[in-house]
Amino acid sequence: MDTASDLIRQLHITIAPENNLTTMGLLHHAQLRRQREHITCPEHNVDNHTRERWAVDYIRHKLTNYDEIVARSDSQRTASRIKNAVLELIARTYPTYRNACQMQRVPIPGVAA
Repeated sequence: MDTASDLIRQLHITIAPENNLTTMGLLHHAQLRRQREHITCPEHNVDNHTRERWAVDYIRHKLTNYDEIVARSDSQRTASRIKNAVLELIARTYPTYRNACQMQRVPIPGVAA
């Protein structure tokens, strides 16, 4: 089994035009809601913080290999470390979303924030 550090080193991100990410996040969120709830989505009525969070979710799940890597984790603690690492990777790659990434970080006991 790979260690958390080994898994984190395997994370990578695909670069996309930053001006499209908020729209892609919104569309991704709408698609997920329709699949899960079979209802129309109020995406046009959300604030900028929510749109940024959705953009970060889109980046994490569609432009990184996060899902593949986290599926190989052996504990919730390792999964949390991987999530925090991918959020840091996103924040470094797309500084516009740094605050949204920070808000999604998972506290890990014994690990400095």
